[in-house]
Parts: sequence; structure tokens; C-alpha cells
Amino acid sequence: MGLDPSLKDNEAIRNPNSKVLLQDSRVEPSTKSNEAIRYASICSHYKVVKLLLKDARVDLCAQNNYALKYASMNNEAQKIIKL
Repeated sequence: MGLDPSLKDNEAIRNPNSKVLLQDSRVEPSTKSNEAIRYASICSHYKVVKLLLKDARVDLCAQNNYALKYASMNNEAQKIIKL
């Protein structure tokens, strides 16, 4: 039995090295109202944001465009829009 990457509401997906995790069927990147993309945006992890945007389960507009709003507060919205 191996480690379950979906433990703790898919917390592992918030890591910048999450590409492999998204390939695991147990991982759900939209848990907790798309927290993974919101967290990646807040922390300026744009490689993770770009990766998550390729996944159809992820909603950039979750929680009233939270990820974009937070990025714009840090003058980073253009980076997300370009992705």
C-alpha cells in the first residue's frame, strides 16, 4: 500500500512539484472551492497555476474570482491572464 496523495483534502497538490500528482485518479484539484489554484496564485506559484489551468476540474473563477483578485492586489494578474 502506498502513500495516498489525496490525504488532507489533497494538500499535496499545492506543491510546485504537483504535475505527477494530477495524474493520480485519487487527487481532486478542485477540493475546498479550488483552493489549490487560489493558494498557488496567492503564493505566486505561476508554474502550478499554469498546470492547474490545464485541468478541466479546476475553476479559476471559483469563490468570485478569488485567484484573480488576489493576484491583482499583488500586481500579478497579468501573469495569470497570460497563462
